[in-house]
Amino acid sequence: LDGPDFFMTRRIFEEILPNIYAPILSVMHCVLRLYRSAGQDLAAGSIIDAFMVFCKNEPSRPYEALKEIEANPEQLADLLTATIISGSHIDSTLYLSEAIRLSEDKNIELRKHAVLSIGKINCSRCFSLIDSAYTALSHSIEIETDDQILANSVRSVFALFQQNQTQETRAFTLIGSALSKGGEITLYAASEVFGFHMGGLPVSFINLLIVHLMRVKPTNKWTLNNIDYGI
Repeated sequence: LDGPDFFMTRRIFEEILPNIYAPILSVMHCVLRLYRSAGQDLAAGSIIDAFMVFCKNEPSRPYEALKEIEANPEQLADLLTATIISGSHIDSTLYLSEAIRLSEDKNIELRKHAVLSIGKINCSRCFSLIDSAYTALSHSIEIETDDQILANSVRSVFALFQQNQTQETRAFTLIGSALSKGGEITLYAASEVFGFHMGGLPVSFINLLIVHLMRVKPTNKWTLNNIDYGI
């Protein structure tokens, strides 16, 4: 009675988005509207996956999207991580350098998403790339005080460790530093690592996470659920 079913129509759009030819900015606004309108639905992020395929289908699109995000971060920053991941499939060196550059931007929304992006780029085949990524995250952890950025640092450092486990001590030190500075959001990120990756965690990581997760407040139900799952 109120028009087309939102989620069904959105699903159709997801299916055809990779094959659409349209101005990148129009696509970005449409994707964000559909993403945000889905609310807390578990499938809300699937439209972002379709956007990433759309970007990868044309090498110029990630770069164009990146410029649009920089020009209007307040509206478009939520697409930064997806844009950098898409671009990294075309040129991992270029888009890692862009993520690192934006991790030091004056705009906090850009920094939040850029720090998360660093761990999403596949650096496993190139030591210089993974070293640059660790160095950037170390700098971010050292200077940042924002809880969300510190949480994203934990996620990115652990993602790098998963790609190449030869730098366990470095990853351990950086995660410990972020947890020492961070608050409830950073502890939630730690609970994700503890809860969903317990089977592959070194003993040193388990002990580190347990020490900090002891600080979780009883009211933080989702964090406690992750801890329970890990146990």
